[in-house]
Amino acid sequence: MNQTEAKRLEVAVFGELYTVGAIRMDKVTARKALEVYGRQQWNALARDIAIGRTGNGTAAKVSHTLGRPVKCAYRCTGILMQSRRFGMETFWGGLEQVCTEIGSKFSRIRPENLPGGNARDIVAVFRERSEGSLFFRWSVAEFDCARLGLIHHDVSPLLDHKRPFELVRSVACMGGDLVRREIDATAPWTPMKHVFHVLD
Repeated sequence: MNQTEAKRLEVAVFGELYTVGAIRMDKVTARKALEVYGRQQWNALARDIAIGRTGNGTAAKVSHTLGRPVKCAYRCTGILMQSRRFGMETFWGGLEQVCTEIGSKFSRIRPENLPGGNARDIVAVFRERSEGSLFFRWSVAEFDCARLGLIHHDVSPLLDHKRPFELVRSVACMGGDLVRREIDATAPWTPMKHVFHVLD
């Protein structure tokens, strides 16, 4: 691609912004965590590890205290597709482009398929909500909506929802050189009720 001929391709996906995070641990670790920290403090620490707002320091401290590794098994920040406020804007060379149909890459995230652990583990799932957008910029010489694709995860099994709960976590552009990617939360993050799964 001749860079001098390329134009800026910008895509914004906006609406309800969620972060969903999960910790997978064995029952011995879960019992020890409750004994050491108590239910309220442990829930706060587990949320911090799963959501990841304060980096990896909390996971390292908890793992040291418990003598067993505790870390995030899954985390996704994205825009909820099922929301009425879901939207997408595309600009190429500063001009808005109308994309009525684009591709997608879909994954359904199940608690039993999270990495690590044993068959009868406990999976703790935490969720926080905000409003905001995902922003992407590429450098491309030609524009075609068919080259764009939404990458989204259905986290309804994690949240124990019967209906789909699909989060757009990224946008791909075939043949484009990604220049910039941003997550912009325009409202405070609000913690929501957590979910526990006991695997069979």
